[in-house]
Amino acid sequence: MIILTQLPQRLREVFRQEYEAAVEAARAPEGYQSLQAFLQQWSVRAKLYADPAYWEAREAARSGEGPTYTMEEVEAMRRSA
Repeated sequence: MIILTQLPQRLREVFRQEYEAAVEAARAPEGYQSLQAFLQQWSVRAKLYADPAYWEAREAARSGEGPTYTMEEVEAMRRSA
């Protein structure tokens, strides 16, 4: 599974546990879309978590060392993306 190979070792068990719960829920037809969404979300997370820059930015944000933006700046960045 591509997601597992991209995830750092410390997050693989978290993914496996959540995956098993999502698969179990998908046994009911109405749970299938939730499984698809779960896999899409973890696919994006795995790509982020595989990038050392993500962890650096996360630590900077948690320590208050990272850049700060107003809501207007965030909205402008979102529109320009």
